[in-house]
Amino acid sequence: MSEQQRQGEQATITRHSAVGYGFSRGVREFKVHDPEPHAQYSVSVSIEYKMPRKRTRQWMRAVPEDISFITIEVDGQTVYDSRSDVPCDMDEYQAVADRLGQPRVVHHDI
Repeated sequence: MSEQQRQGEQATITRHSAVGYGFSRGVREFKVHDPEPHAQYSVSVSIEYKMPRKRTRQWMRAVPEDISFITIEVDGQTVYDSRSDVPCDMDEYQAVADRLGQPRVVHHDI
């Protein structure tokens, strides 16, 4: 796997979810913070971003709950995948998604 891009501009951030609350949004800039503990989780990663035409920063966090992960794409190429910092058991993810009738995950290599 090549080095992941931890900050940049003009990207699409996608939260993939096994339980149906996933979404994608275009952002004008992003920054992936270093992994750190959060609440009951031993590791998590925060992603800070700004929406187009907005001044305020927004955040999302990836935690090791095996039901979601986050990817960032620039020009159609995946430049960051939270699974490299925060474990997500894809067998468990897919089992939950299948049980709830969610679409199958497309794996991206970066």
